[in-house]
Amino acid sequence: MSKMKSLSDEMRDKGPPEHARDFAPSIPIKMNSNPSLEEQREKNNRYYREWYHRQGRESVNRRNEEYRLKNWEKRKADIYKYQAKHKDKAAARVAVNNAVYAGKFEKLPCQECNETKVNFHHTHGYDKEHWFTGVWLCTKHHAELHVKLRRAKELGLGADK
Repeated sequence: MSKMKSLSDEMRDKGPPEHARDFAPSIPIKMNSNPSLEEQREKNNRYYREWYHRQGRESVNRRNEEYRLKNWEKRKADIYKYQAKHKDKAAARVAVNNAVYAGKFEKLPCQECNETKVNFHHTHGYDKEHWFTGVWLCTKHHAELHVKLRRAKELGLGADK
């Protein structure tokens, strides 16, 4: 029989990460001695999934919406700042969205799970000639792809898009 603690026992011992103190219940944190970054990310992800389900989707969504409305000016400034910093990404995103809206570019379901709520992942970068080169992925699989790309980049395998 394995000696694994249940997720709730593990999170009760450690509590939420520092940046989540305002949103999660206050529980004292007792960190492992030198966990790897990947293990810590996985534990944080499991904790937040469990916390989200404990709180209830409606409660979390209501709180998020209240935050968005209360901090709209700051968020708008952050969006403009990001777009100014990443003009190539913003232009590619706008071009794809406009082409889909005009009916010139077909929005396909996720290539992994056939979910219809999808994002376009630019596989060859954001240069103008590659704006429409990519794959449609749902939020979950798009995030997973970026995690894989980040890990490959950390290992020096040259994945940079």
